[in-house]
Amino acid sequence: MAELTEVTDPRFLEGIELWTLDEVRATRDDLAAIETGLSYLRRVVQARLDIVFAERSQRESGESAGASGLVEKLPEILGSNLRSSGTGRLNTAFIPTRVPEELDRRLEAILPASRVGVVSDLSTDELSDAAQSLADLELLVSSERRQVFDVIDRLQDEIVRRYKTGEATVETLLA
Repeated sequence: MAELTEVTDPRFLEGIELWTLDEVRATRDDLAAIETGLSYLRRVVQARLDIVFAERSQRESGESAGASGLVEKLPEILGSNLRSSGTGRLNTAFIPTRVPEELDRRLEAILPASRVGVVSDLSTDELSDAAQSLADLELLVSSERRQVFDVIDRLQDEIVRRYKTGEATVETLLA
């Protein structure tokens, strides 16, 4: 199984034309699992960022109601960014099996799950730092995800090329 750092290395697909069709397909499927994990992680980062922004907004408006106020507003807070500006690809798997550990650790270092419900306890500076760090992490995760999509596309292009040139046939699928 490939790791995210391998996949995003420009040399990852060197010699792809020498890989077997099964290797190309297996690698594509493995990367789809990585992409699902990145997609999940991006949504978690965005949710935490939305909660931090909501707390900051409450403070700025002077209506800070603490954790109970945020809890009451969670459906509104988390429902406001359901549409991304991404490629529009629909995940076929919704349970992440391969969340990149390093990125997950970074998220937990910024705002651990155990502190999300009590962001109202953070100082204004801590809240601002968390917002900036979460925004930076969201950009990083999105960038990594785009790179994985690019590699998946190259793998898919290789499969298509093989069928077009006759190197692979439909009969090999049925065998």
